[in-house]
Amino acid sequence: MPTRTLLVILMTATLAAGCIRGNNKRPAPAPAPLPSAQAAPPARSGAESAAFEIVNREKVDPSCGAAPPNCTRIGVVYPRFTAAGSPAAVAALNGAVDSAIRTSMQRGDNVVGSIDQGMDLFISEYRKFGNEDPFSNMPWENQTTVKVERNSGGIVCLSFNYYEYSGGVHPNSRIVYMNFFLADGRQITLYDLLAGPDKMAAITAVGERKFRQMRGLAPAEDLAEAGYWFDNDRFHLSDSFAVRADSLLFVYNPYEVASYADGFIEIEMPYAEISGLLKKPAF
Repeated sequence: MPTRTLLVILMTATLAAGCIRGNNKRPAPAPAPLPSAQAAPPARSGAESAAFEIVNREKVDPSCGAAPPNCTRIGVVYPRFTAAGSPAAVAALNGAVDSAIRTSMQRGDNVVGSIDQGMDLFISEYRKFGNEDPFSNMPWENQTTVKVERNSGGIVCLSFNYYEYSGGVHPNSRIVYMNFFLADGRQITLYDLLAGPDKMAAITAVGERKFRQMRGLAPAEDLAEAGYWFDNDRFHLSDSFAVRADSLLFVYNPYEVASYADGFIEIEMPYAEISGLLKKPAF
């Protein structure tokens, strides 16, 4: 299944590039995160789970003379893993978290070498924008929250919840799920879960049936004519999925296959419904 994460990031950054002049009111909020994105409590490391601590970092524009809520700010909350199946797994998990956060902070051609550098870049870009457009007085905001959605059964599932307002009609949000084997820290692909590569067509068909049912579409109704933006007008499962204790959850972000107004679109597949397609009925 081809990766589209970078394309989604670039689309989101482009669509957020507009500006509002002479208006200091906050825009309408972005679509609310899915209710499934709930933080899991830390657990002790063992054969089935990892140990971690939560890191909370924030930077506020130091030149802002207003109260902090009205200042440009960037915040990051993420888990720092301290124990897992092996030292290599700990390094892989922390490396994946750090890389994903830094990638989301990249602006234009700037290479972000550290989270601190990315936070400084966001503040400096805001100042540059303000110098070029002195009539714009809206503060910017960027918040990344990484949540541990699952930490059991030898699997860690992380959700990367991104929110940014940097001018424009509305802020933008997106969610990216990543799953890892605790034994070695390797990222889980959908093929890792399927009973064989020939099962990809079958699980995609399950996803399309659920998608059409949720969106009120007939089995043969044209997706493009119905307002959905799948490549070549063919349904595909999202690259972003969560390996939960009882189901797989796929999520499409705003602008990925539908309009901003459609918000987050999720497809849940309980293991009981797709057990014949998987290596084992539950994970």
